[in-house]
Amino acid sequence: MKTSRKFKGISFSITGKFNNNSRKNIKNMIVNEDGIISNKISKNLDYLIVGEHPGSKLVLAKMENITIITEDEFLKLAEKI
Repeated sequence: MKTSRKFKGISFSITGKFNNNSRKNIKNMIVNEDGIISNKISKNLDYLIVGEHPGSKLVLAKMENITIITEDEFLKLAEKI
C-alpha cells in the first residue's frame, strides 16, 4: 500500500552493505513512495545510496557527478520530502 508520493520521479541506485536497514527495506521505502530503482549508473540517476564496501557503482557515480548519499542521509531525505 502506497503511503504517499514523496519520491515520484526521483531515481535511486544502491551499493554496498547496510547496517540499520536491509537493501530490500531501502528499496521498498523508495518504491512505496513512487521512487525509481535503477541498477545502472547514468547521468539520469538522481541519487546513489552508499553503504559499506561499495562496488564499482560508486566510481561510476563520481564520474557522472551523481549525488552520493549514505543510508542516514537517505533516511533524513525521506523525512523532509
